[in-house]
Amino acid sequence: MKAENFNLATRVLGINKRSITENKLKGEERLCCQIANFLKSESLKGTLKCGWFHVANEFGTKASHYMIAKRNSIGVIAGVPDFVFFWDGGYGFIEVKFEKGRLSQSQKDFYDYWIKGCDSKFGVVRGLEEVIKILEKWYLL
Repeated sequence: MKAENFNLATRVLGINKRSITENKLKGEERLCCQIANFLKSESLKGTLKCGWFHVANEFGTKASHYMIAKRNSIGVIAGVPDFVFFWDGGYGFIEVKFEKGRLSQSQKDFYDYWIKGCDSKFGVVRGLEEVIKILEKWYLL
Protein backbone atom coordinates (compact mmCIF):
# COMPACT_ATOMS: atom_id res chain seq x y z
CA MET A 1 0.00 0.00 0.00
CA LYS A 2 1.35 3.43 -0.93
CA ALA A 3 2.18 5.78 1.93
CA GLU A 4 -0.57 8.29 1.07
CA ASN A 5 -3.17 5.50 0.86
CA PHE A 6 -1.95 4.04 4.14
CA ASN A 7 -2.27 7.44 5.85
CA LEU A 8 -5.78 7.90 4.45
CA ALA A 9 -6.76 4.38 5.52
CA THR A 10 -5.54 4.95 9.07
CA ARG A 11 -7.61 8.14 9.30
CA VAL A 12 -10.75 6.52 7.86
CA LEU A 13 -10.42 3.44 10.08
CA GLY A 14 -9.83 5.49 13.22
CA ILE A 15 -6.38 4.07 13.86
CA ASN A 16 -4.52 5.97 16.61
CA LYS A 17 -7.77 7.48 17.87
CA ARG A 18 -9.05 7.04 21.35
CA SER A 19 -10.65 3.67 21.92
CA ILE A 20 -11.44 1.21 24.67
CA THR A 21 -9.21 -1.81 24.92
CA GLU A 22 -10.84 -5.12 24.16
CA ASN A 23 -10.27 -6.49 27.66
CA LYS A 24 -12.47 -3.77 29.22
CA LEU A 25 -15.50 -4.88 27.22
CA LYS A 26 -17.76 -7.84 27.87
CA GLY A 27 -19.87 -10.22 25.85
CA GLU A 28 -21.08 -9.05 22.47
CA GLU A 29 -19.25 -5.71 22.68
CA ARG A 30 -15.95 -7.51 23.21
CA LEU A 31 -16.64 -9.77 20.24
CA CYS A 32 -17.52 -6.74 18.07
CA CYS A 33 -14.22 -5.15 19.12
CA GLN A 34 -12.29 -8.28 18.11
CA ILE A 35 -14.08 -8.33 14.75
CA ALA A 36 -13.50 -4.62 14.16
CA ASN A 37 -9.79 -4.97 14.96
CA PHE A 38 -9.53 -7.87 12.51
CA LEU A 39 -11.39 -5.92 9.80
CA LYS A 40 -9.17 -2.86 10.35
CA SER A 41 -6.06 -5.03 10.04
CA GLU A 42 -7.27 -6.74 6.86
CA SER A 43 -8.31 -3.36 5.40
CA LEU A 44 -4.86 -1.90 6.03
CA LYS A 45 -3.18 -4.94 4.48
CA GLY A 46 -5.45 -4.63 1.45
CA THR A 47 -6.73 -8.21 1.78
CA LEU A 48 -10.34 -7.24 2.54
CA LYS A 49 -12.03 -6.51 -0.78
CA CYS A 50 -14.82 -4.26 0.49
CA GLY A 51 -15.75 -1.31 2.63
CA TRP A 52 -17.36 -1.89 5.98
CA PHE A 53 -18.59 -0.21 9.13
CA HIS A 54 -20.16 -1.04 12.48
CA VAL A 55 -23.63 0.34 13.08
CA ALA A 56 -23.82 2.28 16.36
CA ASN A 57 -27.43 1.33 16.95
CA GLU A 58 -27.39 0.32 20.60
CA PHE A 59 -30.14 1.87 22.69
CA GLY A 60 -29.26 0.32 26.02
CA THR A 61 -31.78 -0.36 28.73
CA LYS A 62 -31.23 3.01 30.42
CA ALA A 63 -31.86 5.20 27.37
CA SER A 64 -34.39 7.89 28.11
CA HIS A 65 -37.64 8.13 26.18
CA TYR A 66 -36.32 11.41 24.75
CA MET A 67 -33.14 9.76 23.43
CA ILE A 68 -35.10 6.90 21.88
CA ALA A 69 -37.50 9.36 20.23
CA LYS A 70 -34.57 11.50 19.05
CA ARG A 71 -32.81 8.50 17.49
CA ASN A 72 -36.02 7.41 15.76
CA SER A 73 -36.51 10.96 14.44
CA ILE A 74 -33.05 11.12 12.87
CA GLY A 75 -33.41 7.78 11.11
CA VAL A 76 -32.10 5.14 13.49
CA ILE A 77 -33.80 1.89 12.53
CA ALA A 78 -34.24 -0.87 15.08
CA GLY A 79 -32.86 -4.25 14.11
CA VAL A 80 -30.04 -3.13 11.82
CA PRO A 81 -27.23 -5.73 11.95
CA ASP A 82 -23.96 -4.90 13.68
CA PHE A 83 -21.70 -4.78 10.61
CA VAL A 84 -22.42 -3.59 7.07
CA PHE A 85 -20.18 -4.55 4.14
CA PHE A 86 -20.32 -3.04 0.65
CA TRP A 87 -18.44 -3.90 -2.52
CA ASP A 88 -18.72 -3.44 -6.24
CA GLY A 89 -21.99 -5.16 -7.12
CA GLY A 90 -23.20 -6.08 -3.67
CA TYR A 91 -23.59 -5.60 0.02
CA GLY A 92 -24.04 -7.74 3.10
CA PHE A 93 -24.75 -7.66 6.79
CA ILE A 94 -23.35 -9.54 9.78
CA GLU A 95 -25.16 -9.71 13.10
CA VAL A 96 -23.00 -10.59 16.10
CA LYS A 97 -24.49 -12.69 18.88
CA PHE A 98 -22.76 -13.74 22.07
CA GLU A 99 -23.00 -17.36 23.15
CA LYS A 100 -26.71 -18.26 23.13
CA GLY A 101 -28.05 -14.90 21.92
CA ARG A 102 -30.86 -14.95 19.36
CA LEU A 103 -32.21 -12.45 16.86
CA SER A 104 -34.71 -10.03 18.39
CA GLN A 105 -38.08 -9.46 16.74
CA SER A 106 -36.88 -6.12 15.34
CA GLN A 107 -33.82 -7.89 13.85
CA LYS A 108 -36.05 -10.54 12.27
CA ASP A 109 -38.30 -7.81 10.88
CA PHE A 110 -35.29 -5.93 9.46
CA TYR A 111 -34.09 -9.15 7.83
CA ASP A 112 -37.51 -9.90 6.30
CA TYR A 113 -38.08 -6.36 5.01
CA TRP A 114 -34.66 -5.05 4.02
CA ILE A 115 -32.31 -7.97 3.58
CA LYS A 116 -34.46 -10.71 2.07
CA GLY A 117 -36.44 -8.14 0.10
CA CYS A 118 -33.28 -6.70 -1.49
CA ASP A 119 -31.47 -9.99 -2.12
CA SER A 120 -28.42 -9.02 -0.09
CA LYS A 121 -26.05 -11.22 1.92
CA PHE A 122 -26.57 -11.92 5.62
CA GLY A 123 -24.95 -13.92 8.39
CA VAL A 124 -25.17 -14.38 12.15
CA VAL A 125 -21.87 -15.05 13.92
CA ARG A 126 -20.73 -16.00 17.40
CA GLY A 127 -17.00 -15.62 16.85
CA LEU A 128 -14.26 -14.21 14.63
CA GLU A 129 -13.75 -17.57 12.89
CA GLU A 130 -17.34 -17.46 11.63
CA VAL A 131 -16.82 -13.91 10.31
CA ILE A 132 -13.77 -15.10 8.36
CA LYS A 133 -15.74 -18.02 6.88
CA ILE A 134 -18.58 -15.73 5.80
CA LEU A 135 -16.24 -13.17 4.22
CA GLU A 136 -14.47 -15.98 2.36
CA LYS A 137 -17.84 -17.35 1.20
CA TRP A 138 -18.73 -13.87 -0.07
CA TYR A 139 -15.29 -13.75 -1.83
CA LEU A 140 -14.21 -10.71 0.18
CA LEU A 141 -11.15 -12.30 1.81
